[in-house]
Amino acid sequence: MPGARWRGLRTVAIDGTGVQVADREAVTARYAERGSARATGYPLLRLVLLVETGTRAVIGAVFGPECEGEQVYAARLLDRLGAGMLLLMDAAFDGWQLLRDVQATQAHYLVRSGARRCPTIQSRLPDRSYLARLGGGRLAVRVIEAWVTVTLQDGSVRREQWRLITICSTTGATRPGTCWRCTTSGGRPRRRTRT
Repeated sequence: MPGARWRGLRTVAIDGTGVQVADREAVTARYAERGSARATGYPLLRLVLLVETGTRAVIGAVFGPECEGEQVYAARLLDRLGAGMLLLMDAAFDGWQLLRDVQATQAHYLVRSGARRCPTIQSRLPDRSYLARLGGGRLAVRVIEAWVTVTLQDGSVRREQWRLITICSTTGATRPGTCWRCTTSGGRPRRRTRT
C-alpha cells in the first residue's frame, strides 16, 4: 500500500493523548479529577497508540491514569514491534531507555528530540548528521539537525530547528546499530583503518 512503507520498512507511529472520562465515583477512584484553572475538572486518562501510518490501522493501544507519562505507556507497546519496521515518534518519546528498548526489538526508529536535548557530537558524518551517545554514553545514536520553515496563511514565517534521533546506521545496514561507528572502544567510536 502506498505510504505504508519507506525504503522497504513498514512505517508505524506511537503517540499519546488525554481523554476525558465520565465524572462518576467508580472512575474518579482510579482517574483523579483535574483541578487546574485551564482544566475542565473531568477525570483524564492517558491513551497511547501504536498505529500503521499508511492505513492508520491500530496495532496496539494502552491507557491508564494521566499521572504516568507517555513513555511508560509506550514501553507497554514494544512487544508489537519487530524487524522490518520504522517507528516514528514525537519529542515526548526521546528518552534513551525507551529508544534502547525499541532498538532491542530490531525495529528502526526516528524520533523528534526535545529542544532541551543537546547531545555531544562524537563525530560528524558526510551528510552533516552526527554520531552521539545518550544516557551517559549507554546508547549510540545518529542525530540529524534541520531547520524547518513554514509560511502561515497570514504570510508570517515561522522557523524552528528540529533535531531527529535515529539508530546509528549507515546506508546498507540491515539491522539497528550495525554500522562500524556504533561499535565502541573505551567509550569512543573506533576509527576506520585503511589498508
